[in-house]
Amino acid sequence: MNKVENSNIQPIEVKSKKSRLFIQLLLLLVALSSLVLLSSKWDSKQPVTNIKIIGNKIITEKEIKEKIFDVQNNNTLQNPNLSEILKKVSSIPFIKSAYIYRKNSNEIDIEIKERTPIAIIVNTQGELALVDDNCNILPYRIYSDFPDLPLLRGLNPGGKIDDFYLNEAIKIIEILKNNKNRILDSFISEIIFDSENKSFKILASDFGLDVYLGDPYLINEKIENLLSWWQDNFTKDELSKIQYIDLRWTDQVVVQYKQMIQVKSKINEV
Repeated sequence: MNKVENSNIQPIEVKSKKSRLFIQLLLLLVALSSLVLLSSKWDSKQPVTNIKIIGNKIITEKEIKEKIFDVQNNNTLQNPNLSEILKKVSSIPFIKSAYIYRKNSNEIDIEIKERTPIAIIVNTQGELALVDDNCNILPYRIYSDFPDLPLLRGLNPGGKIDDFYLNEAIKIIEILKNNKNRILDSFISEIIFDSENKSFKILASDFGLDVYLGDPYLINEKIENLLSWWQDNFTKDELSKIQYIDLRWTDQVVVQYKQMIQVKSKINEV
């Protein structure tokens, strides 16, 4: 009988030990969590004396810091609110997106992605602005590694830029830049919009010739026709003989030479 009684008591003792161990681990976890929480709260209340900017090429670090630092506080942020800082940084026109995090008690890091200008808009008063591939109009500025950008003219005849035709002009640039052979990458000097006729013209100043696109309808096909012709005629000597290229006709490239007119279909010369 003693043996039976012992077998009944032993599991109860094991279970009791496991319960105590579980409670001890739980208390340890609570204590650690409390320490982490207190540490986090302490960090968040510490003044920020350093801000690290990552990913900026157009906007200077000084411009970003001037947006967010309290200059009167010796470049120190007391009780910084990361959401408010992010809001201030995102208000800069050239910044497309931003991510902010606290690296340590005294430093926050800001990773930014900038808008990339694709063209320069020239308004009727001769004032300049930049525009990106999403038609966001940006303040004009020269910066390091400033690219050779085409000019866009004639888009604001009434003083306000026409969003639809601005989008069409950007589409023309994108098509030319994204062609497989990249033959026409440096072809565009200017894109001029004729607001009266609602038509586009490309000015290729390096070759002293105009390319008439007409209205934006079937613009992809028109550029393909130009590309096909360009591959067969891309020599400086040949281009110097041309006055203009006309793409306003279906499946045709009309070439006005200084002495004659040559009409080529998409495939065969007429």
